[in-house]
Amino acid sequence: SENTRYYLNRLDQIAIPNYVPTNEDIVWSRRPTDSIIEEDIRVHGTSLVFIDVGGQTKERRKWCQIFNDMNSILFLVGSSHFDELYMDRVTGEYRNKLREAMAVFEGLINFESFRRVSIIIFFNKSDLLREKIEARRSGIRAHFSEFPANADEFNLVEVQKFLVESFASLVDPIVFSSTTEPTPTSSPMNQNRSSWFQRRSTESQQIKMRRSASLNANYSRRTTSLDRVPRKRTIYRHFTTAVDRKNIQMVFNAMQDTILQNNLRRLMMN
Repeated sequence: SENTRYYLNRLDQIAIPNYVPTNEDIVWSRRPTDSIIEEDIRVHGTSLVFIDVGGQTKERRKWCQIFNDMNSILFLVGSSHFDELYMDRVTGEYRNKLREAMAVFEGLINFESFRRVSIIIFFNKSDLLREKIEARRSGIRAHFSEFPANADEFNLVEVQKFLVESFASLVDPIVFSSTTEPTPTSSPMNQNRSSWFQRRSTESQQIKMRRSASLNANYSRRTTSLDRVPRKRTIYRHFTTAVDRKNIQMVFNAMQDTILQNNLRRLMMN
């Protein structure tokens, strides 16, 4: 694995009798999560609770039972795993790591309790993805036949675009009755709910004042229709390198801003 390579390259330093691990050494000494861990971090007076769920199949059935009043889902996937396999402990079958991550993501993100939370995907190990592509050791098309025929599988930008679009396609839209929700834009971040309610209020007053048949008919069609309108769910994504402290700090700041903005939006809606 990549951490084994890191330590082998540092054997001379590690073998020194008075060796003290550096921050980077500690970061590289990661281990798989085999339980559910909760961490409470305070940022600018706001409490952010992170719940780290186990990566093992046996843990997944517990995920939906422990999330109460959750605001965001942070999903981590190894972007360089497109050509890597793992053995399922239960069936003994070998499976593609990236496809398995997609299956887990699809089942989790479309669970009824999670349909209104913000979605943040971290495509981790972007440094290893770059290495694989630049070395041309393995092409993604051999493992993902749906990779566009007119795209270059050894172009980092095009591979990253494919990864983002593949995960985004797994997210079901939210379906609302048009009697209670406006027809949404493609991005809820650009949608101003307060402006919408203000427009509706103004329109309602105009209808009452003018008694215009055309306006009344238009308003009636909009408020009494039982058609169900799908709303596209926004996905925030970041390509990360977990062992790059500057990269993680930048991503954490962006993630923090996203979560706080979504919390504010929810308060305004209530």
